[in-house]
Amino acid sequence: MEDTQNVVIAMDGSEHAKFAFKYYVKEIHNPKFHIVMVHVVGPPESLHKTEWYKAHDSETIHKILEEEKARLKETLEGYSQLLKEAEVQGTVQSIHASQPGRGIIQAAEDCNAQMIVTGCRGLGKVRRTIMGSVSDYVVHHATMPTLVCRHPRDHHGHGHHK
Repeated sequence: MEDTQNVVIAMDGSEHAKFAFKYYVKEIHNPKFHIVMVHVVGPPESLHKTEWYKAHDSETIHKILEEEKARLKETLEGYSQLLKEAEVQGTVQSIHASQPGRGIIQAAEDCNAQMIVTGCRGLGKVRRTIMGSVSDYVVHHATMPTLVCRHPRDHHGHGHHK
């Protein structure tokens, strides 16, 4: 039996995700854990740009997709750098999913993760109700333990005292 256990850390480039990663490394990480940083890729941002709809030739469409691919590569390289700076073993992967929460859970199931770590953007009740929350989705649908890290500056005193 393999001694290494996978821990999925959801990354979206936000300070909230970076905080969750740093918290995990400082407070929880164990050398027997292998970090799998997961970046969920939805429909390309370029699909929302006017150029996409105005493009009638394959060369322009190809250029837009290549720019998208270069942005993704740069993002994933940034995550690799975080692992290197933290001096922890891990891999970085992107997964395509229309809903980030589902993508995170799928990645965790695919690598038989022991735990999922995610940040929390601190959406208010109204925005969370209307838009949903990735961390809420993961907590309610994951089949493995999930750690949700709220950035300290997002603490809005929800009935708690300092």
